[in-house]
Amino acid sequence: MSTSRKGQLLVVDDERSMRDFLRIYLVRAGHEVALAENVAAAKAALSGREFDLVLTDLKMPDGSGLDVLDAARCAHELTQVIVMTAFATSETAIAALKHGAYDYLTKPFKLDEISVVVDRALEKRSLLRDNLTLREELGGRFRLGQLVGKSESMQRVFGLCRKIASARASVLLTGETGTGKELVARALHHLAGEPRSQGPFVAIK
Repeated sequence: MSTSRKGQLLVVDDERSMRDFLRIYLVRAGHEVALAENVAAAKAALSGREFDLVLTDLKMPDGSGLDVLDAARCAHELTQVIVMTAFATSETAIAALKHGAYDYLTKPFKLDEISVVVDRALEKRSLLRDNLTLREELGGRFRLGQLVGKSESMQRVFGLCRKIASARASVLLTGETGTGKELVARALHHLAGEPRSQGPFVAIK
């Protein structure tokens, strides 16, 4: 298996041979792999540790892989989940994807197939983490509290920003170069709240 990303993985399957096979294969690829033999064990593992990726069987004696998927997303929203099943149908695939699975694999699967799907899932996990970090940094940087200014005129600007942040109308900011128009625009973008604040902020020079 050749993958550019290494991750913390959890393999959930009631068949010991499948767990051992995936553990050996994924560890050789450089991943750290934990195992769970059923839904209950998977939930216990997820409650005590954050995983980058979970590979879970769909049908198990004490529940469904969709239960594992829900537990994984509740515990750590960025964790990606791949559902494995020997009984793949369009209905099961749609159900898995609707629950938030990254993808699904049909047993028996080829090693190259595992390699590609795992690598892509870890890449998505990395991109989501980087995006979240960036949003947090921007959110902290561009709050109104980070705008410097104690003068009466600046306080009026702050007050006006709070009033118009939730408005749907377009806002025109004017002023000389270097007076902080972009910083005010970023603060407005942050104050707008979801879903607008979750969209990209594009500064046109």
